[in-house]
Amino acid sequence: MTMARRRKHHIQIQSAHTETTTDYIKYDCLACPLHLNRFGQTVVSHRGLKSTSITYQRTRFASFTLAKVSLLVIVVVIFIALFHVVAVISNVHHLCIVPSAAGGSAAGCALGFGLHCDGSIQQIDGVLPKRTSHLFHKDVYNCDDSDKEASYLFVVRDPIDRLRSAFNYDRPEVGDDTSYYYRRFKPFYIDCPFWTVEEMTQNALSQQGHASSDCKAMAHASVRGLSSRGPSHLFYNYQYYKEAIPENAPILVLRNEHLVGDWNEIERYLGGSEVIDERTISQSNANTWTNADDLNISDESQSILCKALCNEIQIYKQILQMAQNLELSQVQESLEELKLKCPVEAVAERCYEALPDITQKLKENRGYTTKDRMN
Repeated sequence: MTMARRRKHHIQIQSAHTETTTDYIKYDCLACPLHLNRFGQTVVSHRGLKSTSITYQRTRFASFTLAKVSLLVIVVVIFIALFHVVAVISNVHHLCIVPSAAGGSAAGCALGFGLHCDGSIQQIDGVLPKRTSHLFHKDVYNCDDSDKEASYLFVVRDPIDRLRSAFNYDRPEVGDDTSYYYRRFKPFYIDCPFWTVEEMTQNALSQQGHASSDCKAMAHASVRGLSSRGPSHLFYNYQYYKEAIPENAPILVLRNEHLVGDWNEIERYLGGSEVIDERTISQSNANTWTNADDLNISDESQSILCKALCNEIQIYKQILQMAQNLELSQVQESLEELKLKCPVEAVAERCYEALPDITQKLKENRGYTTKDRMN
């Protein structure tokens, strides 16, 4: 073959898997078809180029390409995994605790808030306590409404237990008639025959109750969250907390009956790894001063309370269903537990009483109305 000119170059290619090298012979031939090799250099298909070299080069090219693709796939998988973790963690910019359950102090103290902690606040380790930086308790609201991604951490318990705990917590001590609590709650607990939940239910909520009309009206309104003359945690009920937070705000839930399990699941949801047990969270909020009479609620009284708390039970169910950290089976678990106490209200979708309009209550205690909340 006649060529105007011919130059011979050698490019050494070393296999990644062997110690051998192969000469890739490149000819400059004006009459030969051209193509690019993997180095971006123009080479020719020439009979003088050994076929073994071509085969080797193609094999190396395929091997090199496969290695790059494999590495790229690994990098992408790792990136997606890291992105998922970051997305889950950043999904909750900050948490605002809503200790809406009377008796939610155990969780509040463990998160670092001074909620009846017996003088000691022992924040435990973990992502959850670090992320929970704001508080909404009664008329104290320092949550950041400007953070549209913020979540609200509700601490809840079934409404019957919540009422009993709230009732016993605010009851003044006998003989301490100079204290604020005594003067504040004397009209409810002492002037009315309401020393225990059972007495209040039978004397005021029962049709056969013999309490005065004023006492009956006060008990009826207090249980429904419509009067501040009774126990304060009954006034600040589930309806108040649910309607006071921003519309469609993300909700996480700690169920008082399953506190440890829910805590650990939220910790993992936030990307943490700390695990707690029953010994980790203090039970300092427990009403240890109560006796058997304080805790007793007869079947008849429980049925009366369930009916009076019907709307509150519906709000409680809604909060459970809105919880982003609870599976359907966990929600059903709590509803089955509720059904043991309030079988009718646990499955009901509406109550014999309409849900109260608490617009004025929100305006006076939270600072805005329901209409403002939707704008």
